[in-house]
Amino acid sequence: MSLLSRVKGTFKSPESEVLDKITAVPFYELSNPPLPIQLNWLFLFLDAVFTGAGVALAWRYWTYDVPDDAEGAPPKQELRPANQRIALACFHIGIGSVVALRLINIRRSHVRKLWLFPGSVPGNYRRAKVLPSLDTIVVENYSLLNPRVEFTLERNAYRFTGHKQDAILRLTPPGGGEDGFVLLTEGVQIDGKPVSRDEALGEILNPFQQPKATTGNASTKTKTQSKSKKRPSISTAAS
Repeated sequence: MSLLSRVKGTFKSPESEVLDKITAVPFYELSNPPLPIQLNWLFLFLDAVFTGAGVALAWRYWTYDVPDDAEGAPPKQELRPANQRIALACFHIGIGSVVALRLINIRRSHVRKLWLFPGSVPGNYRRAKVLPSLDTIVVENYSLLNPRVEFTLERNAYRFTGHKQDAILRLTPPGGGEDGFVLLTEGVQIDGKPVSRDEALGEILNPFQQPKATTGNASTKTKTQSKSKKRPSISTAAS
């Protein structure tokens, strides 16, 4: 077992073990990691290098001019007081930490897989403690410590919105602040089937409308067939 696997296992809870056992086909699945995820480790490494270099320069080489006692001699270079160098080093560490947190948040905010378990549709994953009127959303992202998160919400507590050619999932958990995830639409599978970008966006923005539309089309088709069957009898009566 690798060191990373041990660290992830330390932070696992019984809830996360349940999430790992989902066998249903995800509603949304991204085939390949997007470019920001592929380059994430490189950016984190560069951030650490620049932050370390800034701290080293501030501590070892941040100097100021000190006049020399001898006439005509150029001023000497001396290190600034320790408190000034520490302050500048902390500034570099703060900037580097903000950038690192932003890069880590990118890993969490991009969705790899997403499951929707509507309250009206029973399933093996849903547990008895979840009220039938609530939907369960399971998001798998690219986070290192907690790659799957679950939300049990009312239908009006989350929504899918379009952003350019992609989609955003916005959730408002009870007693918590708003959370958001990015769903890319290029190279994705919806309900296990590859779809185009426009089709993916339409399915994501209306995840519960497709069955209704299919039912409506089926009923319309049935009515049309029944009308076409009645027409010959009418013509026969007329003749």
